[in-house]
Amino acid sequence: MSDSPIPKSWREAIPALVWVVLVFAAGFEGIATVVHGEWIPSIVSFAIMVGLTAMLLHWQNLKQWLTAINPNGLLVP
Repeated sequence: MSDSPIPKSWREAIPALVWVVLVFAAGFEGIATVVHGEWIPSIVSFAIMVGLTAMLLHWQNLKQWLTAINPNGLLVP
């Protein structure tokens, strides 16, 4: 298994950094709410963390899928 390439510029590093910070923040909030016994917010936080991680892993596929959607098909009832 190969590691992901190391960013060579800030332009390449910033998107990965933003994703990592958002995933970490959601996970940290989930742990903090578990410690305080707030179960619903902790489940929501962990779900957000998993969803953001999935988006990070499948971002290229998601972007291709979204650009392939015909917006005219969404407007026709």
